[in-house]
Amino acid sequence: MAMGAELLERGIELLDDVDLDSLSETELHELTIATQRLGDRLAAVSASIVARWDASGVWAGDGSRAAGARLARETSSAKRTADAMLRRARALATMPATCAAARAGVLSIDQVDLLIDAN
Repeated sequence: MAMGAELLERGIELLDDVDLDSLSETELHELTIATQRLGDRLAAVSASIVARWDASGVWAGDGSRAAGARLARETSSAKRTADAMLRRARALATMPATCAAARAGVLSIDQVDLLIDAN
């Protein structure tokens, strides 16, 4: 597994170990908002990775005929979910300012998708 993914996995494990019952209402609120915002940032970073993976054609290395098919198969997700991720990734690759704002946490992934649809 790539170093960045290993670090992310460790961070998720640490987050999963948080005793939610021991948090104050303020801490629970802050954790809720933070995890949602970080999820949006992760989606934007992931889109950049997926765009590079898509453009490189590495997905075809096992004989797959479509990037969405391989992404869906290897992530156990629906084909429509994989295709939506590819659509977002391809669009953000042509929208560097939007991509940078999403990666920085300035835009939510919902706002990104609205901008993609408007573009």
